[in-house]
Amino acid sequence: MTDWEREASRMGMVYSSAFSSLNDKINGSYVLRYSTCVIGKVNANYNLPDVSSSRWLQRGWAHQEYVMSARLVLFGPHFVHFLCPSITAVENEKPASVQWQFLLRGVTTDPEELYNEWGKSIAPIYSDRQFTKPEDALPAISGLARYFSTVLEDEYIAGLWKKDMIRGLIWSYCRYPGTGFYSLKDLLKRLNQRAQYIAPSWSWIGRRNIDMDMYRRLQDTREDVKSLGDIEATVVVQGQNPFGRISYAQLMVTGPAYTFPDTAISQHSPTRGYVEIMLPEGTVVCCTVDWGSRRLEGQFKLMVIGSVDWENATKSQAQRNGVRPAVDDSSDGESSEKEGINVYGLLLHSVPQDDRFYRVGVFNSYPRARGGIQLLNSCKRETVCII
Repeated sequence: MTDWEREASRMGMVYSSAFSSLNDKINGSYVLRYSTCVIGKVNANYNLPDVSSSRWLQRGWAHQEYVMSARLVLFGPHFVHFLCPSITAVENEKPASVQWQFLLRGVTTDPEELYNEWGKSIAPIYSDRQFTKPEDALPAISGLARYFSTVLEDEYIAGLWKKDMIRGLIWSYCRYPGTGFYSLKDLLKRLNQRAQYIAPSWSWIGRRNIDMDMYRRLQDTREDVKSLGDIEATVVVQGQNPFGRISYAQLMVTGPAYTFPDTAISQHSPTRGYVEIMLPEGTVVCCTVDWGSRRLEGQFKLMVIGSVDWENATKSQAQRNGVRPAVDDSSDGESSEKEGINVYGLLLHSVPQDDRFYRVGVFNSYPRARGGIQLLNSCKRETVCII
């Protein structure tokens, strides 16, 4: 293990064990002194412009410091800020809304909440960070991954978790200008670059501005999410840090799959942000693609990985909230059960001159227009390798 690899793997421990961390973007001279402060309890989001607009919060290597530090002293252009799990103090005599987003020291060790924290908060925020060397994306979060792996007793797989794989795979791109790839050709060109390997196509690591909307929707319905395939992961670590850089990773997925025929019809829905596919059988599939133009041209495959009973999940959530759900007696139990189940998975594209596939998007088949669970009637059970 090189000195760089050893020290990079220890940064999470350094931040979490230190009494307090000082952000490193300090210009000029500062005098630490007691002063009148506005002190308030920590809420959900600390978004004071004095801090949120700093370059420190844009750097990928600073994310672990931001998340894992027991306390933080931040030097902004206007004020000095002190943050800890219980209070926030700002050198400012005017009242301000001071809310800290996430300090690891105050987070529960409940596995469900930690999985949700990783998928809803850490992944999308970290994907917005910038790197001088993009291949540092895994090492720069390795300390945080090590902490989660210990508490969760779960295997870390290139930014995802083995026990939460059927939710973790369902990320997508935010539709912001300048993010993602404009065309499928651009995306495939990037995925074919093996010299500067960052992460596999199915991982959000190394991608900018990802969205976890589907993950969030599945958060309160975990007991209603069913795996419809078997997933076996292989990761080749580069070096001796099991949470650091990798040189290769793949998923062997066995489950229902559907290969697009030439007669499939695609229609872009600009208001909803997805591509709607009409299959020859009349089934409708909604795809969110990993490139900007949203045109489907080429050899695509749908790989089903899970289903969710939204109807039952809605009733369960209503009961947890003390609301009595409406009862629909207009149909028999069997048909209503089928009508409430969504099927979702990965949109794949064949690797040029290869029998493997890239993940190039996600899909969801709603229980309408012969979709949902009825999509499985058109699928064949296959084993595919996704890299």
